[in-house]
Amino acid sequence: MRGELKLSMYSQASVVAHVLNRRHPAPSFSALTAWFVQGGAKGRAQALRHVLQTSRLNLEVLDRLDLLGRTSEMARVFGIDFFSVLNRGSQYRVEAVLGRVSKPLGYVALSPR
Repeated sequence: MRGELKLSMYSQASVVAHVLNRRHPAPSFSALTAWFVQGGAKGRAQALRHVLQTSRLNLEVLDRLDLLGRTSEMARVFGIDFFSVLNRGSQYRVEAVLGRVSKPLGYVALSPR
């Protein structure tokens, strides 16, 4: 999200509040563990409900920002794989485009070796 949004804090609760305009409680992992282990069937259901809601909110944030659509379109344009669009830098993208443009013209890129 750091590449997508300009926020002071990037916790899941703050990203959800900014993107979806909703509040989402963020209990600690020890509280979730206590609900699951010591809360019986009701506590397990509460912990699982929270995890399911957290997963849904993550998917809603991705959908609202259209992160998957834009990333896959960039991968198609640059001719590189989806994961490289997210993880590699802009120089890799420029080299990919340069390679795609120069190949039909019969040019060969210089190797650093």
